[in-house]
Amino acid sequence: MRPGPSGIAFINKMKSMTSPNMQAVESNYLSLAQILEHNTPTDGWIIYRNYVYDVTPYLMYHPGGTDCFIPLLGTDITETCQKIHNWVNIEFSIKKLVIGKVAVKEVTVSSEKRNPFGK
Repeated sequence: MRPGPSGIAFINKMKSMTSPNMQAVESNYLSLAQILEHNTPTDGWIIYRNYVYDVTPYLMYHPGGTDCFIPLLGTDITETCQKIHNWVNIEFSIKKLVIGKVAVKEVTVSSEKRNPFGK
């Protein structure tokens, strides 16, 4: 597939999106098994720094296209992003897509126990 429009185009689209209720997000713990079920372009979740995001609406905007992103759906992309996009503020780029946290007993990046939204 060809590259998407741009991350900036998605950030502009986010302006019209409702901000998530962070209190609800902070108490919505999702298991790795639940997250893994959402691994398709029409229903795609990812983990980034122990937060879970429904990136379905973002996929078509990914500047590198969807082909490189689709294999990562349902998984923890933290390490991949740090290697490939270490200069990109991922939390800012997809902040309105956050839906929950990885269940505590299944935390995948234990060294990063922070809320990326500053709350």
